[in-house]
Amino acid sequence: MINSNVSKAVLLFGLFASGSSSVSNLFAFAQPLPLNGRAFYFSTDDDSGTKYMEVPGASHHSVVNLEVGGVFDRGTNQRFRLELVSGTNVYRIKAVHSGKCLDVKWGSHDEGMNVIQYGCHDGDNQKWRLTGVGWDSLASVYYTFMIQSVRSGKYLDVNYSREVVQSSNRQVWRLEDVLDEGTFVIIDPRTTDGQALTVSANSSVSGANVEFSPPGSDSSGSQVYRVNQRFVLLGTDLGRFEMRGKNSGECVGIGWFAGPGGGGVDDSVRQHDCSRDSVAKRWIIALDDNDDTGPNRYYIQSQQFHDYLGRRPIDGDAIPRSSPTYLQLLRVE
Repeated sequence: MINSNVSKAVLLFGLFASGSSSVSNLFAFAQPLPLNGRAFYFSTDDDSGTKYMEVPGASHHSVVNLEVGGVFDRGTNQRFRLELVSGTNVYRIKAVHSGKCLDVKWGSHDEGMNVIQYGCHDGDNQKWRLTGVGWDSLASVYYTFMIQSVRSGKYLDVNYSREVVQSSNRQVWRLEDVLDEGTFVIIDPRTTDGQALTVSANSSVSGANVEFSPPGSDSSGSQVYRVNQRFVLLGTDLGRFEMRGKNSGECVGIGWFAGPGGGGVDDSVRQHDCSRDSVAKRWIIALDDNDDTGPNRYYIQSQQFHDYLGRRPIDGDAIPRSSPTYLQLLRVE
């Protein structure tokens, strides 16, 4: 069985920041978005590293055994959507690519019985109870879970053949948010006031500066991340994303890009027309695997220039950095 001792958090639970003006409590009154209706990658660890659950071969057939350990390519057969069926923590788990549900084969109570994909129905062998294990104190959410069959009381586990099964072993799973299905704020956790990536002056103009700035406030004085601090992450290929301003529709990239009328590259981060020089506006978003930095920490690296997105302390401008700088991604929509 795979080791259930996990230490790295990868779940991107988003917050609607509000309530407290205290620096240390900036997110204390924020409410996490519900799991229901959202898609995740399910993973667990063994001595050889992280393994992701998948439907082999992206099959649409019923009675296909689920597995872990294939190449993690962010395919839709590795994405599973949670659908709340009762209470606050009982879900169906549906494969995004096939629309079929995780199902304990034959509704069995047997130890080691395979978990398959099958047409969704109301049977208890397709209902799973999620119990939080790992707690993210900053985001006030759980990021690792035990997943228990309502019918048998056994837990989602992995056997030595890397098949997904049910067993009495309380295996721990991480749920990693599918980035290109949501809107995020991108925060520098080194700042004491929660500064987030921001399109300067809420501009919709191509070439506008991008910086880090504190959250704004609503009519009641509660803190909230502004619309020009919200970015839609659009997956372009394996691990590559465009960061598109929620309000401007422009994409974040490094410097000025060649095009009609000339151009070039300078040492800045700006927003640009998403249809031009697309590679220059693609970013590799990778989990920071340093346990000391805590959950929700990612490196954001330019695909073309290989520099990392960072913040210049003297003025808060977003800049490319040659050395890795971790940032925090928090889902807001």
